[in-house]
Amino acid sequence: MAKSDAAVLITSTQPRAEKFVYDLQSDGMEALACPALLVQTVETPMPQGEFDAMLITSSHVLHTSLPLHLPAIAIGEETARQAQDMGLDITQTGYDNLQSMDLSAYTSILYPCAMQPSLIPPHTTPWALYHTIANPEFTIPPATEIICLFSVKGAQAVKPHCRRDHTILCLSQAIADVFDNHPIDNLAVCARPRYDTMKELIKKRVYAHDAYRRNERCRKTD
Repeated sequence: MAKSDAAVLITSTQPRAEKFVYDLQSDGMEALACPALLVQTVETPMPQGEFDAMLITSSHVLHTSLPLHLPAIAIGEETARQAQDMGLDITQTGYDNLQSMDLSAYTSILYPCAMQPSLIPPHTTPWALYHTIANPEFTIPPATEIICLFSVKGAQAVKPHCRRDHTILCLSQAIADVFDNHPIDNLAVCARPRYDTMKELIKKRVYAHDAYRRNERCRKTD
């Protein structure tokens, strides 16, 4: 694939942002990473109780000593793979988001998560192991045309920096809702809240930008 002119900014947390950029650059796209949020670990004691499963929704919780004897439910293929590499037994994987998971088979689920998680599913006991803060060094390079957003909190941090002519790509509708009443001409939401779907959406928008440029160059030379 020929190198694209459209500059894509990936705002997800590290280390995912750099991996995402590497994949896009391998496909010939101009991409760079500038996380909107920084992750900080939190040391809290594990909640007491009898648990029949553990819910893993983020790789950010895999840094600590999780109870490896509990069967694990993972959200996302990559998170499931990393959890398996850590020694967890993944018995169920959700491929979209937490809201789509059927957890009715469990009665008491340990939920390692962020501080103040946006959703606490029924029958889960949250265990805060990290929190995120706005990146004080976040900036949008002048050449950026496409900005990719991966969380509501990240979108809230990025929103004040966005120009009207930026193309905003959102992993979910909840993220897009952050831009209600904000002057953005081009905003799109992934068909499914998955990272592979985001990559496909990025490719489509990059191709559209490149096609527009080619047409403009042809028009000016006519």
